Amino acid sequence: MDCTTLLLALAEAKASLSYSVKDDCPIIHVYVATSQWLDTFRTELGMHKPWLLQLLMLTIVHRASAETLLGWHDWYEERAGILQYMAGLSRHEAEQQAFELLRQREQQKTS
Repeated sequence: MDCTTLLLALAEAKASLSYSVKDDCPIIHVYVATSQWLDTFRTELGMHKPWLLQLLMLTIVHRASAETLLGWHDWYEERAGILQYMAGLSRHEAEQQAFELLRQREQQKTS
């Protein structure tokens, strides 16, 4: 399951996510109405943990709905594709720049 599909499933379940740090280890917390649902996606959450943490770290409150994360993910993917194609950047460089643009955009919203 890719990150987009996971975020769609989380959004459908009306989940929200947050993170905390314990003993220098980041932990993702998922808030959803039924724990049965969470057990189904536990493996996928682990596989996409670095990306989900990166998205969650954009927020000041460190908690966002899955729907919000999905919007950020879509915006990021679109910008990375544009930068790769139009600016001739490598995929890695395009992704780094797209994430920085997303971070700046979210910081401007909270200023």
